[in-house]
Amino acid sequence: MPELSDMVARVDRTLYGDPERVGAYELQGQARLTGWAGGAEAAQGGGGGAWFKLEPTALHVRDRDGVETVVPVTDPQTEALRGMALAAAAIAGLGVALTVAGRIWRAR
Repeated sequence: MPELSDMVARVDRTLYGDPERVGAYELQGQARLTGWAGGAEAAQGGGGGAWFKLEPTALHVRDRDGVETVVPVTDPQTEALRGMALAAAAIAGLGVALTVAGRIWRAR
């Protein structure tokens, strides 16, 4: 079996876009890049792959005086899904707790 030289790297970076001037303001986007990249080499060949997620996180707004305001970028759909998942987990946990309590009560 050929010897493999494996390489796996975790990626977590904050990226900034090129500043764009709009009227009296300068706008610059900010995003977060996360993911994994890896590969393997062998005497007969090799391969690699990657998984990345790029999501906007903020918009930097600078006026002529140099005052910078950071406007966070949020995803309302993601926040709604997290809320629904939390509610579902709470209901499931309550159901398990009630089932266990019922079985203990019946066993007496």
